[in-house]
Amino acid sequence: MKRLFSLLLGVVTVFTISAASFEKDGIYYVTDDDNPGEVFVCAQNCKITNLWVLEALDGGLLYADNYYYQGDVVVPATVSFDGVDYRVTRIAPGAFSGSMNLLSVTLPPSVREVGDYAFFRCPKLHNVDIQGKIRYIRESTFNDCDALEELDLSNVTEYLGIVVPTNLKVLTLPADALVYIIRSFGGPVKYLLDCLDAPGIYHNFMISEDSELYVPEEALNRDGFGFSPWGALGPFIIKNLADYEAGVTPAVASTRAWTLAGNHLHACAESSVEVFDIQGRKIAEVAPNSIVILSAGYYVARSGAVSEKICVE
Repeated sequence: MKRLFSLLLGVVTVFTISAASFEKDGIYYVTDDDNPGEVFVCAQNCKITNLWVLEALDGGLLYADNYYYQGDVVVPATVSFDGVDYRVTRIAPGAFSGSMNLLSVTLPPSVREVGDYAFFRCPKLHNVDIQGKIRYIRESTFNDCDALEELDLSNVTEYLGIVVPTNLKVLTLPADALVYIIRSFGGPVKYLLDCLDAPGIYHNFMISEDSELYVPEEALNRDGFGFSPWGALGPFIIKNLADYEAGVTPAVASTRAWTLAGNHLHACAESSVEVFDIQGRKIAEVAPNSIVILSAGYYVARSGAVSEKICVE
């Protein structure tokens, strides 16, 4: 019996591995003595002699081009080997990494853990369908997956950390996970969160300033704009999730009830305007046809159902 250690990004993951590895219908598996009747999916060269991840890294497991997994891969919930039926419960670290021609992966509801660098450097991967509850996703999981434009991680239950792929346009966030670490190096992203009260959200790097966060309408209409729970995620434009789901593009510029010239916000004649700081605190209520002078910083202006992030320089 061997132990598989992942010492990536300061996080230690321990898997206990037995000596049984096998291939079935184009997918490699390794059995787990600590969890009888379970297996996890691994890379083609994930053999007993090099199951320790640090050895595999030195051997180029995560960085070498891999043409074994390709096309559309559907991971089964169960698999048979030597007359025994096993549940597929985990994706090993680096399992699909470097798969240059991998297009999509479907994970069944039985999978509950996804290892570090599981999909690292899969340049053609455009879809990952996670059908069950996953305990965690770490920052390295989708590195260099430049074909991903939409990613639904709403089934993550404990921890989500992600370096947002360069071309990602839509990321669905989980409502139950305690911590998010969202790092975005690409363009603006639409973040979808079906949750009234944001959980423990931690923003530790940089998010594109023109990204949009979509939350339920009830959250938009709460006292203080409902912005405070989302403030830790960054300077988002916050919109109604139902509009996104219905394919509606909310009219902002054409229906806003204010104009901004320099640091002067002017409320139009028909409507008053509420102004909130980035922590969600209301700092001003501007009467119709009145002006408020703002100091430099980010704010959210709201009038009726229309809200918009504004930047004063």
